Formats: sequence, C-alpha cells, structure tokens
Amino acid sequence: MFWPRDLQTWIEVTSNLSIIFGAFITGLWVYSKFIAERGIIPSVKFDLTLENKGVQSDKYLLEIFLYLKNLGSSTLVVHNLRIDLRYLNQTDDALIFGDENKKGRLSFINSLEEDLLFDVNVSPVKPQSSGKGLKKNKIEKLLDRILFFKVTMQEEKRGIKVIGHDTFVRPQIEQIYTFGTVVPKSATYILVWSSFEYKVYPSRLQLGILRFSRVLGLTQFNLTHITKPHTFERIFNLQESSVKSSS
Repeated sequence: MFWPRDLQTWIEVTSNLSIIFGAFITGLWVYSKFIAERGIIPSVKFDLTLENKGVQSDKYLLEIFLYLKNLGSSTLVVHNLRIDLRYLNQTDDALIFGDENKKGRLSFINSLEEDLLFDVNVSPVKPQSSGKGLKKNKIEKLLDRILFFKVTMQEEKRGIKVIGHDTFVRPQIEQIYTFGTVVPKSATYILVWSSFEYKVYPSRLQLGILRFSRVLGLTQFNLTHITKPHTFERIFNLQESSVKSSS
C-alpha cells in the first residue's frame, strides 16, 4: 500500500485529490443543472392574450389564447391546464384586497364560475338531444348545479379545465390553446388567470442525484417545489374592440 513519506509527496497527493474532487463536484453540478433538472422540468414561457369578438345577446364573445413555449431540451407534459375569469362591471367600485396574501391587489368581484353556477339555463353536464324524465323546474336545476360545482371544486382547483387530459409540448415548440366564452356586456375590465401543473416522471438515478446535489447546495430546489401549479394572470380592457396583450 502506498503511503506518503515526506511533505512534498503529501502536498502532491492532496493537490491531486483536490483536483479530482473539484472535477467531481463540477461534473455533478453540470449534470444536475443542465441534464437532470432540465430533463425533469423544462423551462417554459407562459403567456396569454384575449380577443373581444363582438356582442351577442347582450354579452361579449371572448376568445382567450394560452401560449406555452417549451424552452427546454425535453418534452413538457402539461397537466391540469386551467383558466379563471373574473371581471368588473361598470357600476362596480375599484376595491383592493387588505389581507396579507393579496394585499394591494385589485379585487374583481364577479366570476365566470359564479355566473355558470347561478345560470339555470346552462347545463352542468354534457348536452343531451332528447330523453324522458329530464325536465326539471328552476329550483331543482339550481340545486343540481350547486351540488355539481361543489363537488367539482372539492375534487379539482381554481378555475375551469381548458383541456380534459394531459397534453405535451415538444422542445422549442410553442403550443397554443384556445378558450371561448362570454361575459356580460356591462363588464369593463377582466382578469384572466391561468395555471398548469408539471407532470414529471423522474428516474431513480435522477432523484438520487438531485437529492445529493440539494444536500451539497448545488441546486436550490427539490421535486416538492413543483407540486404547486405554474400560474399567470393579466388584466384586459373589454371596452376596446380587439384586446391583445403585449409580450
């Protein structure tokens, strides 16, 4: 077994070990940052625009475009893509929140989800062309609707699902999702909020390396940091004939 006998040899051995250790740490950081991390969570540019198509039956017809551009090198799996619309009417006051989480933000007191909840002329299930025993009075319809949305909100989260299944975006591709809806013509400003969740499938090797890198301080996140949805929101003026946001 080799064992250093003088100071010079000790210095050389220590220097070589330091170089090897430094190269290992550098290689681990590069792999964690640019391969494992990006392989699990590709960078995404999230944006949205809105177009006011016109008026129908005293309501604005809106088309919302959601843009997800995959800036990473691996396929982005989009899970639970959702959208939420809140708006102000002409007679509403411009109020701001006072609680800590939303302090200073403008409050949009009207909601598309609430409109759907209390509009008994809108079916909470898929339309049916015909059938017996489907006729209900307005009270029964309202009770059915309240129950339906209560269960939906318990099972899912804020907003309405844009697409009912997972979808994917290839690297360097921008995918566009559209959502058409209506709001009252009395609406003046609208807050459009959207979110999606990452669907990740890390291997055991990736998990082990990320955990080790986290312990060493080479990365600043772990997989629990991506359990919450990626959110984005913008405000639009509905009094304009065509509304588009600028990137």
